[in-house]
Amino acid sequence: MSTSKFETNLPDEIILEICRYLSWFDVIIAFYNLNTRLNRTVNVYRKHVSIGNNCHLKQFRYGCSFLLHHESSLLSFTRTLTISNRGSPSAAKYFLSQIPLQDMIYLEKITMIEFTGGEILSYLHVIETASENMFQHLTTLHIYDPNYINDSTYTFLHNSEKEQIEYESTIINRILTGNNYRLKSIIINGDKIYM
Repeated sequence: MSTSKFETNLPDEIILEICRYLSWFDVIIAFYNLNTRLNRTVNVYRKHVSIGNNCHLKQFRYGCSFLLHHESSLLSFTRTLTISNRGSPSAAKYFLSQIPLQDMIYLEKITMIEFTGGEILSYLHVIETASENMFQHLTTLHIYDPNYINDSTYTFLHNSEKEQIEYESTIINRILTGNNYRLKSIIINGDKIYM
């Protein structure tokens, strides 16, 4: 198989300028694993995964299957994760059911776009039920256009050998205590909530 001039002669700066006009998914599909040079050039896209923004469910599912196929080389390098329900309302649930979030061991930031309160709680649950060593770098949570956060409540069940505690709280309180109090920056951008 011959190597194209694009892969060998085009400067990295031009490739990165082209990438600015593409989605994360398009950059990874187009350039990842073509050769070592292009892997280094698009390395920043390996660290900052952004999936689901303004795409339909079929594209979203293809993006998830691509992540799973390259799991060892993509998930462990992920530093920031942006997931959007904007293009497909069930994207967040699908992502959580298909991608092993706990394999993103160096994850520092999660951005959620158009999530419902229940979906936010699902992600927080996965993060907090992982082992003690997991998600120790996760300190930033951004939630944009949240649905149903103000009025929602949840029930917290704490099971230990001696006691079982159950109480209701607002989702906001649950977010503030997220990741076992390791979150240092929480931004909620909605109609009435600013932090």
